[in-house]
Amino acid sequence: MLFLNNLTKEFKMAEEKKSKFSVRKKGEAKEPKAKKVKDESESSGRRGRTSEFAGKKLKLLTKENPKRAGSGAFKRFELYSDVKTVDDFIAAGGTYGDIKYDLEAGYIEVV
Repeated sequence: MLFLNNLTKEFKMAEEKKSKFSVRKKGEAKEPKAKKVKDESESSGRRGRTSEFAGKKLKLLTKENPKRAGSGAFKRFELYSDVKTVDDFIAAGGTYGDIKYDLEAGYIEVV
């Protein structure tokens, strides 16, 4: 008899837990979640933080490429001669790390 009482208590507890959650029947579709609406003034087309250099112009301070010939840095440094802004440099394949390093080394200036 004790076994039956325990089983009945467990069954009641399970029924109480089920009532807290909505139960779907097999084959029943989920209700779609409401989508967040973004304010268009917030959207800039980019994800994450914006750079401190975004929208600024680049000025090359050296005539020769100081990087080792054939390296990736050499090829990216060549991009400075083709672009006028930081955004153009990044779009062409340059990195913010390149800009920071070259600023500290005195190869370029961000205006």
